[in-house]
Amino acid sequence: MNNIKEKQIQTMFDMVMLDITKQYTGIVLCRRDTLMTGDVCTVYTKFEGEYSATVALCVDLALMTRLTQRVMQQDMVSEEDVEEFAKEYFNIICGRLVAGFFQITKKVLNFQIPSFYIGKYFANDCEKNWRILSYISDQNECAQFMCIT
Repeated sequence: MNNIKEKQIQTMFDMVMLDITKQYTGIVLCRRDTLMTGDVCTVYTKFEGEYSATVALCVDLALMTRLTQRVMQQDMVSEEDVEEFAKEYFNIICGRLVAGFFQITKKVLNFQIPSFYIGKYFANDCEKNWRILSYISDQNECAQFMCIT
């Protein structure tokens, strides 16, 4: 893929992450390079079709809990609520990415049902070179969207 399309795809990934988070939860994320520390969770899937990629979203558990609370409009949420919300949130993000990717490349993609993990999880791809977009919330909680092709 040429550099122009790579830049368009990275910009699209960034916009989708920021837009979906604000639209569905009202929480504003800002792009900022940051390291993930503390308790995190990871939502993970693979894109398949005319192009393949592995994508993961690693988020501070405090942020994922807050996102869940906002969507459910409840102060108390269970671990199961957080897991289900994380998978649905990532499903929405991935659906928007597939649509945006098609607009840029005219290539058709599908993605697997997202998997949820407590902690950082990269399956067999951990030794590869991930492209990482890092974010921080208004309460200094971190998230990282990662992609490897």
